[in-house]
Amino acid sequence: AGVSAAKAGRDMVQVALDRLTLHATMAGTVTAVNVNLGEMVVPATAVVTLADLSGWQIETTDVSELDVPYISIGEAAEVRLDAIPDRILSGVVTEIAYMPGMAQGDVVYQVTVQLDEAYAELPLRWGMTAVVVFE
Repeated sequence: AGVSAAKAGRDMVQVALDRLTLHATMAGTVTAVNVNLGEMVVPATAVVTLADLSGWQIETTDVSELDVPYISIGEAAEVRLDAIPDRILSGVVTEIAYMPGMAQGDVVYQVTVQLDEAYAELPLRWGMTAVVVFE
């Protein structure tokens, strides 16, 4: 009886430990921890930001309604980063938003450009300012 009780206690501790363990749905790099040590969180709270850094994409925020009809999926694009002005990166348009946004009173669309290479040697970071030129 004592052994059975000990095993049951061990199983309860294991279940409690399993409930405190996070499991990622993909491989990646933790780029941000959104909670503090010991903090209690509710289900569906994002506790970390996990990123796949094997490839990069640029998301524009300011393609005018006057320009967007002349851009197409699969079109080549050149990308220049303010932080690395001596490099021109190449990419391809992978997505063009159907719904517009507003920027300083103008109707604008988000266009996503997938970079052709991983550019692993470059010190790329999320949120860097870029200039995209569509061909």
